[in-house]
Amino acid sequence: MKFLLLGIVILFSITLYYNGVRTVFDPLNKCELTQHTFYSQADKDFFIKANIYKLKNTQSDKAILLLPPTGGENILDIGYAYSFCRKGFNVFSLTHWTQERGSTDYALDLDVHQRYMTRTQQAIKLSLKNINEKTVGVLGTSSGAIDFSVALGDPEVSKRVSAFYNIVGGAPLCNIIARAGESALSEVRQKRFNEFNFKNEAEYIDKICSKVSWKIPKSKPENISFAMVLASKDSTVPYDLQVTLKDWWQPKEVEIHPNGHFLTILKTYFMQKKQIIEFFKTNLN
Repeated sequence: MKFLLLGIVILFSITLYYNGVRTVFDPLNKCELTQHTFYSQADKDFFIKANIYKLKNTQSDKAILLLPPTGGENILDIGYAYSFCRKGFNVFSLTHWTQERGSTDYALDLDVHQRYMTRTQQAIKLSLKNINEKTVGVLGTSSGAIDFSVALGDPEVSKRVSAFYNIVGGAPLCNIIARAGESALSEVRQKRFNEFNFKNEAEYIDKICSKVSWKIPKSKPENISFAMVLASKDSTVPYDLQVTLKDWWQPKEVEIHPNGHFLTILKTYFMQKKQIIEFFKTNLN
């Protein structure tokens, strides 16, 4: 299976290289892509950038907000966007938002997670304010899934959204920050243990929790239709934390892959994209 998926990705990449992104994802040129910058009225220095996809000569009252993993829009999110667009959804893909200026020693700055999440939540709310369609669904992957899980603790956000598909997210937030196996965070954790002499992981988690006020709510808003993909061999977002969110929110659809973080994200795109589109078709009516 791994070699098959690797072959698919290589073939996919070669096709993109020779034919271009739009030609591959939208061969009949049905969708129009426009790029936008939106500024916050409350904070003039804060802005977001988004790619908006719409089916040409068609009006839609349904929108999908795409929240990609850390690093901005990637090729899978572009693939999702065109797929949703061709099925009649307008798509708002969040690609960038303002980060804090200046440099900081990220490894030793225990407050950085609170500041990052504050700006991320600001970006999500600004995105929703600029989506005018009647009903909105959210597809979040990895950090995008985690960020939007936090956002649903805000009634202003939860009442605007009807459906949420979460790919390898988890809970609680501070446990994810403290235990994430992503390489950069692992290095940060080691530096902090050396600098602050944490006795064990539990003490480190408690410290992170004391610094991060943002939480993932233990109860899903009742108006939200929720589905989830889990990765049983995940260490980036540890599997037991994915299960915690599943137990808290009781998704109506669950898929569990016996793989790690990134392979599960790939498999979900190639094997479940149609299922995800059907989920939003059903739950945005």
